[in-house]
Amino acid sequence: MAAVSEVRWVSFVCVAAWMKIGTPPPAAAGDLVFVTLDTRTPHTIPFEGADGGKLVTYWLRWVSTRGETGPWSAAVGATVPG
Repeated sequence: MAAVSEVRWVSFVCVAAWMKIGTPPPAAAGDLVFVTLDTRTPHTIPFEGADGGKLVTYWLRWVSTRGETGPWSAAVGATVPG
């Protein structure tokens, strides 16, 4: 067990979201576009009419008050309504 002096507390206060519209799904973070930093749910993302019926894939991660990030979430996909 770590000594008390070695324990580091990190406060994660918001979720950062990135997305990619279309196929193929993103293979790496560089394929994504930043969407938002959010502290509350739900978060609504507007889409252009031309994106209706396309796949949208989201990746999320926690962000601390110091800008430190947690690991990427599993990818979540959905079809843009329209």
